[in-house]
Amino acid sequence: PTGIAETPEHGDDREVGYALIDIEELWKRRRWSSVFKEFGVFNAEKQDSGAKAPWRWNDWNDGPTFSGEIFYNPADLVDVHLDGPYQGLMFDSWEFESVFSHEYTYNPYVIKVTVDYYGVWADLDLGKNDWSDGYLKLFMFDGEGECEWWGGWDGVLDRDSGSQNSWVGEDTHGEWIDMHDALSDPWYDEDYQYTYRPRRYWFYGIQYPGKPYFGIESRDSDLGPDAWLMGEITDCEDGTCKFKEKPGTRWYGPPDITYGDYYEEIHDGQTTLDWNGSAAVITLTGEGVDDDTQPPFFWDSKADPSDNVYLSYQGDIVFNVDIFDHSGISIAGFWYKTASTDWTWGGTAYPTSTQYPVPYGWHTFVYRMNRETWLNYQGETILYKWQAYDNDDDRGSINDESGANSTVFTGPTIELHPPTGNSPSTDGKIIAFHTYESEIDVRDPDLNEDWDRADPIIRYVDWSSGALINTKAIGEHALVDGDIIAFQTYEGSFLGINQDLNGDEDKEDIVLRYFNISDGQVTNTTVEIRYDDFSISGNIIAFTSPTNELGYFNLSDRTATYTGLEGYNPSVSGDIIAFETDEYRPNIGYYNISSGQYKEIPWLLPGIGGYQPSISGNIIAFKYWEETMGIQPRNNWIMLYDISTNTVTNTSQRGSFPSIGRALGMTVIAYQKFTDNYYVIQKYTGMTTDTGEYGEYPSVGNIIAFEVSEQAVGEDLNTDGDQDDHVIKYVQISTTFTRLGTAVIAPLANPAAYFKNEVYLHFKKVVSSGTSSIISRATDLPLIAAPPPGESIIGSAIEITTTVEYEGHVEIGIPYKEQQVTSENELKVMWWNRNQMRWENVTTKIDSKNNIAYGNVPCFPALFAIMEWTGVTSPSTVAVGDYSSMDRNLIAFHTYEAEANLDLNGDGDKNDYIIQYHDLTTKTTTNTGHVGMYPSISGNIITFQTNEAWINQDLNLDGDTNDLVIRYYDINKPLEL
Repeated sequence: PTGIAETPEHGDDREVGYALIDIEELWKRRRWSSVFKEFGVFNAEKQDSGAKAPWRWNDWNDGPTFSGEIFYNPADLVDVHLDGPYQGLMFDSWEFESVFSHEYTYNPYVIKVTVDYYGVWADLDLGKNDWSDGYLKLFMFDGEGECEWWGGWDGVLDRDSGSQNSWVGEDTHGEWIDMHDALSDPWYDEDYQYTYRPRRYWFYGIQYPGKPYFGIESRDSDLGPDAWLMGEITDCEDGTCKFKEKPGTRWYGPPDITYGDYYEEIHDGQTTLDWNGSAAVITLTGEGVDDDTQPPFFWDSKADPSDNVYLSYQGDIVFNVDIFDHSGISIAGFWYKTASTDWTWGGTAYPTSTQYPVPYGWHTFVYRMNRETWLNYQGETILYKWQAYDNDDDRGSINDESGANSTVFTGPTIELHPPTGNSPSTDGKIIAFHTYESEIDVRDPDLNEDWDRADPIIRYVDWSSGALINTKAIGEHALVDGDIIAFQTYEGSFLGINQDLNGDEDKEDIVLRYFNISDGQVTNTTVEIRYDDFSISGNIIAFTSPTNELGYFNLSDRTATYTGLEGYNPSVSGDIIAFETDEYRPNIGYYNISSGQYKEIPWLLPGIGGYQPSISGNIIAFKYWEETMGIQPRNNWIMLYDISTNTVTNTSQRGSFPSIGRALGMTVIAYQKFTDNYYVIQKYTGMTTDTGEYGEYPSVGNIIAFEVSEQAVGEDLNTDGDQDDHVIKYVQISTTFTRLGTAVIAPLANPAAYFKNEVYLHFKKVVSSGTSSIISRATDLPLIAAPPPGESIIGSAIEITTTVEYEGHVEIGIPYKEQQVTSENELKVMWWNRNQMRWENVTTKIDSKNNIAYGNVPCFPALFAIMEWTGVTSPSTVAVGDYSSMDRNLIAFHTYEAEANLDLNGDGDKNDYIIQYHDLTTKTTTNTGHVGMYPSISGNIITFQTNEAWINQDLNLDGDTNDLVIRYYDINKPLEL
């Protein structure tokens, strides 16, 4: 009917139409979120005011009538409420069974469950008194998705009209019973002397989404408690056995018929659950309207990582696919196999933008294979396929196309070994390197498909995913920055491309080329360079020409510029190129591309030169070769030069080939140190950490990548049957060991003399023994690590390093002198968090009897101190300073060194004004080390003025040092100015 709606309250008077909808049409829309907020409950403005659809109608006062039964099983509803003569509700005689059939010729709302056969294999009585009496119980589910029955009786198949059904047979051991016949016989009740009509061997359950249609139990019916026939026989003695129920043996049918129209023999219960005492065969069928004759369609299946997955990868392999179906998707799943294994069910795939049931249209589904799973397939390639079932619930129809499998897709290969390669370079998630085909396992293909195995090929790894990419480009010494991998290519035929790349009519040169990760293209710059003498940063590739001239190539306009300077081994960062000034006894020089200015590092120490520069921001790391009075061996020191302050710092670390970069908010220098006939990779962030890895030529990015010689370490690292190759490995910047071992106590070597007893470490789980060392920070505690306000250090701060490989927590015990402490109740063990730049309380206990403070060790290297709360002299005091400026939680100010009695910039005097700032949140003061006055702070930027005469530098390049110059400092980039 149509009509006029009620008078609108908002002035929108218009004619509308109303129509009644057929119940079958409404049933088809039962999964529409625009109609129903949940199964059978309509959407409504108020959360709990939605009406229920007929399949969830339930009158709680109507006795043994289940939710929705009036909708999906009205025959039983009538039978229950209209009993035969002289029969109460307790004993439903189903007299009306003879008047009308309870079996539907058409019912699109139910699953029909037919009990076909029942067999009992276990004889719990061993024939002593009688054989096992099989007691089969079936549970059905109603419109609320609940397993219900009324009156505690047995259900439809026995005497009562409910959704729990049962059958008991005497001496059924060893029989395979045809339940069609067994349930068709009349049943006589001796207690009530009444013969009941034949029982059914079929019954109905509603298609409640996501719920099982039925549950099943099998027992041995006895006078006492019923013993389980779904489990395992145990403890058989003197002719009597016990049958132990296994967890979960109340087995439930599938929420969807995932194996087609029939689910024959409940094999999952028998195999997965060791249900070996009995068995049942049950047939499931569903009636319905054939409203979707097309199977689900699959598109754009892919895996991430898609190529190679290495054991260093810690994440999941993520598979996804787009699936389309006209009626939507009720369930989708994932199958996988390898060449040596059969198909394995991975599990349900889940939609990314909605939830089950999935409506009409295209939707992306995801399945995640965790690391524990894919580790089982090392050395194999994952093959996979998708399975999906539609949402139209027309199971059993002649033309139904409810389910479909996708084609088989090829996923990633789980690698057994690190990639073969040389001279790595890392930036972001990428490690670039070159690989000599001759070093690769013969099982691997010719990398550039030129019918030989004699070329060096540029490859790279995405270390976050483990994917290994082959560029197929011939070249060596790959250097990566962003999406660009720069490399050199020899023109000749041996280890070269056999092409004239720079057009000079020969094939004798080394030419600079680069690969773009984004588009996969190789570009030839035609620039001839010296062997392994180039560097990349941003749009600049610095290089040394064959005539030893320093130059640079601009990727933006693809032009090469020559500086006229002699220079070797360049390293570029931004517009600064650092390089060796001489081939034999070099100094370290640096060239500013923007200004064209060139300077050299001022030498304050005796030596014979600086080598192997690596620059990041304003800091140049390099190797300093010391030669003092002919003493052998000469020492290679890792040095740092700050361009902004014109100062050289000796890290006091011996090593070579330093690489500097920014990671985890800090400046990191990696280098190689010779020991035990090979090199170990060291990391320096203000203190040195041994990574525990052998290797050479480190490169710092978000990780430290390096090359390892199999011959040097005596291992076949790439599993090709020899020890002649080089492989690429990496370590995280924050390295922790996680392998299992046993607990030990590892005393520290050479404890500081002022301790009454040794400081000790207790490792809960240790893989391999090692040495632990302690350094007292009595006089050189970094200013940034000053104690929080109100806290005083007892004794001295200590720095601890260890080479012990361990898992789990480590406890530290630090002795203290009682006479130095005011109140032991105020003591705490504090740990300096370098990432957060603050002290944290890690105390576990204070042993006042033995004067030892205990705390947890979050990681190594670690800086610790015992602190005592002594109170704050003035809550408003931050530090010695003047002319403060505040923004948010940060206060910037300048400090006159003489007033603080500190040499804050390390220049040997106390006459300077130094810029500092204080964080009110972390209660820490940071010394920038920069000379200046009158700071002003906004966000993370501090501006200030500096008189050129104070630092004896011509800051504005006007030829004198008499000016006041405005400078700024970025808190997030503490090494840059």
